[in-house]
Amino acid sequence: MAADDSAATSFGIAFGPVLKAMRTQRHLTQAELAKRAGLARFYISDVELGRSRPSVATLVKFAHAFCMSLPDLLNTLAGAIERHGHRRHRSR
Repeated sequence: MAADDSAATSFGIAFGPVLKAMRTQRHLTQAELAKRAGLARFYISDVELGRSRPSVATLVKFAHAFCMSLPDLLNTLAGAIERHGHRRHRSR
């Protein structure tokens, strides 16, 4: 697996649970987040379950839906990926 593929996989693994946590912390349903972001509810589900990886344009929509900047959203994701990586290494 190429380095870029590994980073994309880490992103996909980490983003779904982070998206769900951010959504539930704000007491939003998938349908409410979908409406705010201009996306389909089933797409939100697919992202949360790791079946879909959002594009940069979709990340911008998520950031706006959460009333945050894209850099803030990416920093949140980076922290989650870092924590996920540490958990995976510790369990070995």
